[in-house]
Amino acid sequence: MRSIPLHLAFLLAACASGGSISTVSGAADSPFVGTWAQREAVAGTSFVLTLAVKDSTVAASGTYSAEGNRSGTVTGTGTISGERLRVAITYGGNGLAQFEGQLASPRVLSGALHFGPPESLTPAAIVTFDRKN
Repeated sequence: MRSIPLHLAFLLAACASGGSISTVSGAADSPFVGTWAQREAVAGTSFVLTLAVKDSTVAASGTYSAEGNRSGTVTGTGTISGERLRVAITYGGNGLAQFEGQLASPRVLSGALHFGPPESLTPAAIVTFDRKN
């Protein structure tokens, strides 16, 4: 199994939502729609994720960079259920991760990112993104 650097775990996160935020599940004007950038990235690393919503389905795309001059694209699909966002992510061509989270505010997404296939027992990382648009 391929080892994932801890900072990459912090790069590939997204989405958290507090109970005081009204979400519009299934709407193009969902508060999850937009471009989100990782907060407090390690020097030389970055993660940017763009989320699109149609009905309760989410499409994700973006980019990441990591130590060792590694970079690439991120894609994903997922769902919104109430105020919860779940996205299955593919990064770097063959890396897998799952994100589950909520909006902490209209401009802040937070949640847990689990690397590996869904059935793996790898630990999750807590990640936070800030809205860029």
